[in-house]
Amino acid sequence: MYLPVKNYFLTLIILVFCGVFFSCSARETNKNAGLIKNKKSINKVTVQQVEDTIQSVFSSKDNNPIHQIPFSLIQSFDSTSQEKTTLIIFLHGAGERGVDNSSHLKVGLPNLIKTLKKQGLKNYVVFAPQCPTNERWVDVDWTANSHIMKPEPHWPLSTALEIIDSLVVAIPNLEVKRIYVTGLSMGGYGTWEMLQRRPEFFAAAIPICGGGDKLQASKLTQIPIWAFHGTKDKAVPVIRTTDMYESIKTVTKQNPLRIKMTLYENKGHLIWNETYDNPAVIKWLLAQRIS
Repeated sequence: MYLPVKNYFLTLIILVFCGVFFSCSARETNKNAGLIKNKKSINKVTVQQVEDTIQSVFSSKDNNPIHQIPFSLIQSFDSTSQEKTTLIIFLHGAGERGVDNSSHLKVGLPNLIKTLKKQGLKNYVVFAPQCPTNERWVDVDWTANSHIMKPEPHWPLSTALEIIDSLVVAIPNLEVKRIYVTGLSMGGYGTWEMLQRRPEFFAAAIPICGGGDKLQASKLTQIPIWAFHGTKDKAVPVIRTTDMYESIKTVTKQNPLRIKMTLYENKGHLIWNETYDNPAVIKWLLAQRIS
């Protein structure tokens, strides 16, 4: 059945994920009711919308077998505001893996959304992909003290990056200098790796109790990063964050140090709500832009 279009973002996102790309401006697209040339193609994409959240499943075309991940888009759009649209990527932790397109929206993310709204952000899209059960954003041992980034990203992360590339095309009036990424635990690993693979793409990042590849530190000296970890974390060693901080600090040399680190003394793994509830942290994130 043809899905009625409830808002502007949904129109564009359906078009992109049906493979119907466009080159007109945002204002022209909004006025053009004839953009959907082939309504039958929409039947191939299941899209649901509940209030401000759009949900679907993305199938990568570059893999055999085809890889799929569910994803949600939490959006806010104020047509009276002159503010450009900000894109924020949120990567969940291991406990929220699955295919229900729901579990990953319940941990950490509500706190982040609440603080975004308190900061007065008018136009934004939060992209929240869901990693399938028994998979990982980064295929490494979370209890190890270090790891080396593999030549190619693990498929859930590469598929998430495919969707991000489509969103950059689809989102109207996107501020490409303000694309942010944050993640917790397993998503903290994913955050570090996204930065390592695309160091010029993101304006800033907040990795929480994750870890990256110290050998990639030289790529990260120009990115504002605020990393968080609990000193008593028994799930992911705190050294994963302190080593990334020290490695980036070492290679930065005389340049301005753009990485920050906050360690929660005597606290364990569950520190993300405290981080996302902190208005100073989210205010810092939203103030960063690619120069």
